[in-house]
Amino acid sequence: MPETTDNALTVGKPRVMIPLDKLLLDTQNPRLPLEARNKSQEATLEVLVRDFDLTELAYSMVENGYFHEEPLVVVPEDTERIQREISKPHSFDEKQTYYTKLLEEPNTKFIVVEGNRRLATAKILTSIPLRERYKFPHVEEPLIAQALQSLPTLVYERRQDVSAYLGVRHIAGILKWTAFAKVQYIKDQIDTLRKERNMSINEAIDTLRKQTGDTSETIRKQYAQYRIIQQAAEELEFDTKPIEERFSLLTVAFNAPNIRRYVGIQTDLKRSNAEEPIIQEEKYEALREVLAWIFGDRNRGIEPLIRDSRHITKYLSPILASEEATANLREFSSLSEAFELSEGEKDFLLKKINEARLSLKNAMKVAYRYGQAQDVRAAVEECEQAFNALKHALQQK
Repeated sequence: MPETTDNALTVGKPRVMIPLDKLLLDTQNPRLPLEARNKSQEATLEVLVRDFDLTELAYSMVENGYFHEEPLVVVPEDTERIQREISKPHSFDEKQTYYTKLLEEPNTKFIVVEGNRRLATAKILTSIPLRERYKFPHVEEPLIAQALQSLPTLVYERRQDVSAYLGVRHIAGILKWTAFAKVQYIKDQIDTLRKERNMSINEAIDTLRKQTGDTSETIRKQYAQYRIIQQAAEELEFDTKPIEERFSLLTVAFNAPNIRRYVGIQTDLKRSNAEEPIIQEEKYEALREVLAWIFGDRNRGIEPLIRDSRHITKYLSPILASEEATANLREFSSLSEAFELSEGEKDFLLKKINEARLSLKNAMKVAYRYGQAQDVRAAVEECEQAFNALKHALQQK
């Protein structure tokens, strides 16, 4: 199957006004949580309302209607039939006429692959039961209400044909998806390329990189991270919803060499072999531990220890480089206590000593003025006692 060219992505796509009842929400939308994908239209609408804040968009549509400058991107639901009936060298005019006539058939539906928030909002605003259920505003202007019954669309023949456009728009472009939505999209596109073009994983990754302009192997790295989530869900029965919600923490974690080594990833994920398992079976429990420390483990009632992404590299990474510190963390679940036993303890000690040294040097600049001040003299004596205690502790080793 020939690759889609840039020209094919931007030129010659039919623009068709399609009634709302013939437009379907995309149940494979990469922005949906894993457990919400491939559900019913009603369930997908519920998730969009719950998780994607349609209210502001609703008030805009009530006031301004739908902006025709932003057509929905759609594909026919029955793509196999379309492929049989429409193929090159049909002209743009012929395709425009075909899709317009196709709308006259009662069972014709189109899936919206770009613009699901806008479609969901329009469906709710034009339905009294849905509007009342979700407490959406009423469309007062009759012309706007009528116009919302059909929406402008840009029609692609197949979902695969939209992939480069979505990749550039949402991965490399300015309208970026959330971290996990991008990873889901990458995984879906790699699966599609492998199925449609009989590619290996590495070949599919390279093709997707070219389509999206990825020059830094980010796609390979993100695909590897998705497979780690898959392994956690399938092999460990780990609840991955917290990972989906805070996916950027997973990226931070596996950028740290100490954490990669702990779970058995011997190379940078950007240079990993996508054909091979990311985590080996003997490291499953190490993976479970790391995920639980960062995200918590709902199935075992464990709360996360990491509340700030900076603590992953500042504390967890040096802890996992030390067997003693790791054992302490495993037993007592205290980042600060375990960190004191890690190789990071020396750096911490030097930092504090240097901070104290610099503070004392700065204090000396004005100390001569307060030689008789009792509170100053008392503070100096405490510093002296602390210094002597520190010196004694160092001499014990």
